[in-house]
Amino acid sequence: MLKSIELAQLEIVLYQLGFTKQEITSRNWVRFSHDDKQAVILLSAERPEVKQPHINMIEKTLEGKGVIRKGRFQSLFQDGLPMQKAV
Repeated sequence: MLKSIELAQLEIVLYQLGFTKQEITSRNWVRFSHDDKQAVILLSAERPEVKQPHINMIEKTLEGKGVIRKGRFQSLFQDGLPMQKAV
């Protein structure tokens, strides 16, 4: 079970899954959205680490919206840092 994930790591995984990122500077939040699946994940931009309660919410959102199969979330992080996104 994942206890924490670096926000930068999560961003790479979400990007690879088809999410886009929007920074909401007025609230210091970061919003990840997947338009095709109508999935939205909203996190604090002030915290570089995502803790377990939020990880569980993200996993349920990804599974519930059909972005990933049930039980696949943790495997996205098993091999360490995901591949960097292309610039």
